Formats: sequence, C-alpha cells, structure tokens
Amino acid sequence: MTVTDDYTGVSTKVKIIVKEKKDDPEEGKYVFTVGAGGTWKKGSTEGFVSEVEREGDKAGTFKHYKGAKVDGNELGSDDCIAENGSIKLTIKPEYLEKLALGEHTLELVFDDGTVSTTFTVVDKDPDKEPEKKDDKPAGNSGNSASVKGSSPKTGDAMPLAVIIVGLILSMGYVVGYYSKKYSR
Repeated sequence: MTVTDDYTGVSTKVKIIVKEKKDDPEEGKYVFTVGAGGTWKKGSTEGFVSEVEREGDKAGTFKHYKGAKVDGNELGSDDCIAENGSIKLTIKPEYLEKLALGEHTLELVFDDGTVSTTFTVVDKDPDKEPEKKDDKPAGNSGNSASVKGSSPKTGDAMPLAVIIVGLILSMGYVVGYYSKKYSR
C-alpha cells in the first residue's frame, strides 16, 4: 500500500498486518460434566472421577490439558489418571485418603484457561462431622434453629379458621357491592 502526503509530495510505503480475530465465544471455555460438587467417602477403593469438556470442541479437550490441582497443590501421575474422552480425571484413593475431611477445590489447567469446582471428602462414619477450615466451633453456630433429623418449618403458621373467615367476608363484600351496583 502506498500513501502520499499531499503537502510535501513524499511517498511512503506502509506495511499493514491484519490478524484474524476469532469471535468464537466457546473458545477456551470448559465445563464439568461429571463430578462438580461431588463427594468421596474415606475408605473407598474407587477414586474420585470428574469429567470436563471444552464447549464447542469436545473432541479437542484433551490436547489442551496441562494438569490438575487440589487445593492449589499440583497432582502428579501417582495421584491421578487423565484419560481422553473430553477429559476424564480420576483422583486415586491413595491421594484422597491423605486429604482432611471437608470441602476441597479441584482445578484443571489447560493451555488456554482453567476450570474449577469443589468436592467433599466425608468419613466412612456418617456421624463424624467434617473438619472446619475456619476457627468457628463445630455444631450449631447460633443462626440455625433446625434440629438434626427434623425438617425446618416453612410457610406461614396462620390458623385455617382465620383464612376461611377472611374469604367469607371478602365474598360477602363482593356480592353486596355488585348487588347494590346493579339494583339501581
């Protein structure tokens, strides 16, 4: 391309490089299809399985995979198995046994993004409470009125008789209004 400045008569060659911008909103977006918010029970011989796929390019998910982390710690080949098919990641039970009871973060790293979710490690004894990550004491924190084994009450506790009387009075008003209106 040649550009000429009309005032001085000097010609200059300009090289213009145009890069194609991809407006594909699905590019580099990953979603968990299995395992998001899941639970693993201590003592299990099965690992924790999660599956992630790349939106718009399910078959290409595995080629972008770079690694996985639990609570920010990278998982090695001794800790997990990554398989093709979107990406199927199985965290081995030997690694999971080392984790504390409670919620953990699983992050999969790709060359063009990351995706993360949480999963919970529970004890094989269901009555044992998970360890808390904060300094709050276990048990009732004072902002919950529910008792273990019962459902909390929801809705209004207004007596049925009050509702019926209100309906009868409302119907009486409507009948009186229309009978007076049309009697004229």
